[in-house]
Amino acid sequence: MPPLFWLDVSALLVAAVVLAALVLLVVGAGLATRLSRLFLVFISVEIFWLVSSLLLRLSAWLPLPDPMLYGHLVGLSLILMAPSLLAFAAEYVGRRGRWTSSAIWSGIVLAAIALIPFSRRQLLTRPRLLANGTTVVDVTWQGVAIAIVLCVYFVWAMVLYWQARRRTGETYLAWSVAVLLAGFVLGSVINVPIPVTSVTQTLSVVLLGFGVVSRQLFNPLRERTAALSREIAERTRTEVALRASEQRFRTIFDSANDGIAVFDLATGRILDVNRRTCEMFGRTREEICGSLGANLSAGETPFTQAEGLARALAGEQETFEWLARDRAGRHFWLEVSTRRAMIDGGERMLVVARDVTERREAAEQQRQLQARVFHSQKLESLGVLAGGIAHDFNNLLCGMLGFAEIAQTEAPQGSRLASRLQRVQDAAIRAANLCRQLLAYAGRGRVSTEAVNLSALVSEMVDLARAAITNKADLRLDLASGLPFVEGDPAQLTQVVLNLVINASEALRDGRGAIVVSTGIRQCDRRMLVSPYQHDELPEGEYVCLRVADTGVGMSEETKARLFDPFFTTKFAGRGLGLSAVVGIVRKHGGAIQVESREGSGSAFTVLFPAATAVVAARVEESPTRPSWRGSGTILVVDDEPAARESAHVMLEELGFDVLEATDGLAGVELFRARADSITAVLLDLTMPRMGGAQALAAMRSIRPEVRVVLMSGYSEADVGVRGGAPAPNGFLEKPFRWSELAETLRRALA
Repeated sequence: MPPLFWLDVSALLVAAVVLAALVLLVVGAGLATRLSRLFLVFISVEIFWLVSSLLLRLSAWLPLPDPMLYGHLVGLSLILMAPSLLAFAAEYVGRRGRWTSSAIWSGIVLAAIALIPFSRRQLLTRPRLLANGTTVVDVTWQGVAIAIVLCVYFVWAMVLYWQARRRTGETYLAWSVAVLLAGFVLGSVINVPIPVTSVTQTLSVVLLGFGVVSRQLFNPLRERTAALSREIAERTRTEVALRASEQRFRTIFDSANDGIAVFDLATGRILDVNRRTCEMFGRTREEICGSLGANLSAGETPFTQAEGLARALAGEQETFEWLARDRAGRHFWLEVSTRRAMIDGGERMLVVARDVTERREAAEQQRQLQARVFHSQKLESLGVLAGGIAHDFNNLLCGMLGFAEIAQTEAPQGSRLASRLQRVQDAAIRAANLCRQLLAYAGRGRVSTEAVNLSALVSEMVDLARAAITNKADLRLDLASGLPFVEGDPAQLTQVVLNLVINASEALRDGRGAIVVSTGIRQCDRRMLVSPYQHDELPEGEYVCLRVADTGVGMSEETKARLFDPFFTTKFAGRGLGLSAVVGIVRKHGGAIQVESREGSGSAFTVLFPAATAVVAARVEESPTRPSWRGSGTILVVDDEPAARESAHVMLEELGFDVLEATDGLAGVELFRARADSITAVLLDLTMPRMGGAQALAAMRSIRPEVRVVLMSGYSEADVGVRGGAPAPNGFLEKPFRWSELAETLRRALA
């Protein structure tokens, strides 16, 4: 046999031995991975190709049956080797996509199709023996078409291996496929006189074996080491990411403006808190963590900590306000939201707390302001009503008191008629006092200011107060000496003390208990002067304090809200004007009144009057005797109330004047225009239909500027002060007035 024959056969045998060794290596390493199984399929097909090629060579020199069959087996093995090679390459580089899978299955289908001509003895190749002893294979046209497809598979696998060289660090597999492809092309397509296919096949197998052995591709220990390396790298990346995530969480956790705490639902202890929580409680994280939330509470919560934990465990989300306490003992309000959460594998309660102390204080101030505005509006409307009623009654009382006084002067002194007329006057005066109480509530009563010492005033009226209350009550005095004076009306201040003492007496259980009246001095700021019972803000400074406290039944919040309403009373009988008059007098004197009371614990009324900065002269009351002064001339009386107009008419005639009457301002102006030269003075009511007193005064002064005008009103002079730009009257009479007051006012106006 020629030498090249032995070269051809030896190359094929070497390749077969190398592949057999690789089979043993793969089987020994185990077929647990998909990569090892695909590699075993590939080298098995390649061994099949080598055996078929070796039999083809031997059939030329040995008497083997049907030598053409071996040539067809060579072609069939090549068709099977192409998809198995591509499948192994795709699995090795991790690039088995949709197109790769489709190509692999297409190769398997192609091999199945190649079996059809094989079964019909239509061979794809025809081997031919050369003179030098080598064998070449002539490929039919079907074989050429299939060869082109196989070349595509080999190129595809080679490209995959080459792209993976950067990750794997070697190129042996890529070169192995390249050499195999080159030998296939040179041996099957180009006729050369040497065994190119066998030599290149052996070289390809050697390169493949060297690559597998050098990289220990199927070594279990190496695979486990690589897996451990990958696992360690993955765990390292996870730990780094976990630390970064924890750092981000801690940064967000500690940057929150609200306090955040994590409670253990099983023990109720605090596991973690953020920086804001430590700032709010003035404690470190170590001091707070591990303690119970109840240790930070000031006692005012809607439910206990145990109840809160139970609600959170049941999945309920709660939002409530909680009074907390910091390290220094300062109390502050928190708005707390709780939610159940799984943290660190355990049941936890997540608590978010916001300091709402300022919000609560602002809301309380807003509520107090709204209460003051509402109460002021209510007092204002009731005051307008009370003032209007008092004004109309004063008009009626003016005629009643005037006629009674005139009739008494005409009745025989000491007679029964004179006595009865005196009683009429007394009743009219009491009615006038009642009207003054209404005006005092409305803040429109007359205040005749003088220096008043509250301690001295209480001492002087103590007997009157004892007589006004039940004899079972114990009235005690605690009066400070050296008090600053108060600028006020002694009669109205006496009424304040008397009404408060009577109210305290009526609040005692069965009339038994103690009433303590005390006086003192207080330095008051704006907070101490806040009260819903006055309209304006009072200035800070020194105030004289009057306090009336009792040990009675106390008051509910509903009663306190209506305490100073006129005609409101909790007693079976009573007119309900005592305390309403008190608040009007206090407001009129620029003071404040405060009430402290709880049901079953008694009440305390505190009245604050501004201390006088200068001493005011005391008022001197004139004796109500028949006036001795006489005048002359003509007086025009303008009043829409007939009784008041007629009583003034009679009084003026008794004083020596001629009298003209007009029923309203417009009629008065017309009469004055007609008799202006003969009218000495005008007695002018302020409130009348068609034209009021102020307009009538201006009209009369425009007719005769020097005319003397005295205004009359059921309100006080301060309440009906002449507006800027209007002419001023020469005198003022507050209804109802006495005969002597009328005479004195006219005397001064005409002087």
